[in-house]
Amino acid sequence: MKRIIAALLSMCILGTAAPLIVKSGTNGSVTANADDSARMCGDDLTWIIEGNTLIISGTGDMYDYEPYTSPFCENVYIHDIVIEEGVTNIGTGAFEYCENLTSVSIPESVETINDWAFQYCEKLTSIEIPDSVKSIGGYAFSGCKSLTQITLPEGLASIEEGLFCGCESLTSVELPEGAESIGEYAFMMCKSLTSLTIPDSVVSIGDCAFMLCMRLKSITIPDKVEKISESMFENCTSLTEVIIPESVTSIEDWAFASCYDLVTVTVPLTSAEKLEDTEISISPLLGVKVFPATVTALEVLTV
Repeated sequence: MKRIIAALLSMCILGTAAPLIVKSGTNGSVTANADDSARMCGDDLTWIIEGNTLIISGTGDMYDYEPYTSPFCENVYIHDIVIEEGVTNIGTGAFEYCENLTSVSIPESVETINDWAFQYCEKLTSIEIPDSVKSIGGYAFSGCKSLTQITLPEGLASIEEGLFCGCESLTSVELPEGAESIGEYAFMMCKSLTSLTIPDSVVSIGDCAFMLCMRLKSITIPDKVEKISESMFENCTSLTEVIIPESVTSIEDWAFASCYDLVTVTVPLTSAEKLEDTEISISPLLGVKVFPATVTALEVLTV
């Protein structure tokens, strides 16, 4: 051991010591003087931790990681992440479970954020995503319990499955014009979300998309949507009003189950006729299976 310490000291005196790299796993272990291969997070990308800041530099895509295999997974020492210009992709599972992460800087060079990239970064409160990003993978921000607001980039075509699932502090999210779909579980358990404007460009919304959004009070479904999916608004216990567009031809099981405050459902006459034609008549909308017993009136509008 004394020989190793002496050798390290001599290297420092000669000015030839390898840079100090801090790599912490689940046990908080620290590795010094890591070789270049240990610091690679892409074919042409390297990482280093300075204090509590992780810096990713180089060009090209980050590696994709299987669950719990990222060199940053569960690293309690990372508080800030700086991704430098030149990085084009944030890899699958790259920063999952960085529980003390509070800020992320993403450059304009990044075009994609892959699945689970930031899931369960529980102290992340906000993040600015540049308009260069055209794709954000499923569950990328799921379980970010402290995330309060986020603006998604223009040009994002799809809100992927589970993207904000479990973001229970999220109060505001701005969906981009031009988005065409909202995936399953996308906003499930966003317990602080009170309102959401869905762009008119959206044509499909997946099962359980807003399930357990307990403070969501009202929502307007775009007039290109054809199906109210299964459990889409289940347990939205503060929801009082729903406006169903004439484009809707089917309402799936449990779409509004346990929406105890729901008292008004607005269905255009043309939509009502389509529902009857597909053997989903108006009367089941008043039943417990889809709507709670508190629904006392169904407004049918002539359009």
